[in-house]
Amino acid sequence: ECLDGLFHLSRTTNDPQYNTAAIAAATWCRDHAWVKGRGLVHDRYDPNTHQIVDVTISKDNRPGRPLADDAVWLTAHRLTGDQSFREVFYEILEQLLRDENPEGNWAMYVPCNLETGEIHPRHGYWWGKPMLDAWLDSKEQRWLDAAQRSGQWYIRAQRSDGGLFRFTSSDFKTACFGQATSGIVCAASMWIELFKHTGQTVWLEPTRKALEFTMSMQFTEPADPNLKGCILEKVLPPDGTDRNPYRIRDLGTIFFIQAAAQLILAGSS
Repeated sequence: ECLDGLFHLSRTTNDPQYNTAAIAAATWCRDHAWVKGRGLVHDRYDPNTHQIVDVTISKDNRPGRPLADDAVWLTAHRLTGDQSFREVFYEILEQLLRDENPEGNWAMYVPCNLETGEIHPRHGYWWGKPMLDAWLDSKEQRWLDAAQRSGQWYIRAQRSDGGLFRFTSSDFKTACFGQATSGIVCAASMWIELFKHTGQTVWLEPTRKALEFTMSMQFTEPADPNLKGCILEKVLPPDGTDRNPYRIRDLGTIFFIQAAAQLILAGSS
């Protein structure tokens, strides 16, 4: 997830050092963490022992997860011309197509829970959005179809107030507390890109609802000026104490800025 920011920073500042760092990191992952032939990337590395640590992160004990966030493998390929990065990208996406469950999402991988049906709010974004990049790169319809299925999963998961809950079940039922503002604004980011590249208006209304909900979660006149502009991530369930029931994370704020910028760019293109 860090590499996409470095690639953007290099383009924005015209400073190649950020690209150099990101490509070096992608190269290390390709050479040491990629489980070639499996469409997986080792999930944990111990910096003290300098070794990959295998952990059980899926029901069938796979040695890693698909790692396709922001299609950074494809960006590394475009910047270097190295076909091996493109090979990693498409091998991972092929594995994701095989593992898709439920439709438009991937409950078999943590932090989801396949047995209980709980689905993490950003899973569809992590692995559905790169499908759109694959379609733009290859023009193969199956990748766009996959991206649209993830977009539709988010539409079904969106609540009537425009928000999204952290653990949405496969039947789209949720708990009473624990919404995830970062999840719905990630969905908005994905919907904006789907609209931008397909012209399909089905993505517009959920985007409006998502961004209005996110802005309603924004601190505009806080007592602590450091919180101005921050996005409230969730309301925690009561536990019998007087603890603050609100949780703030940087994720909602970061993704809101990203989605707002994407909306402006989509409107001007």
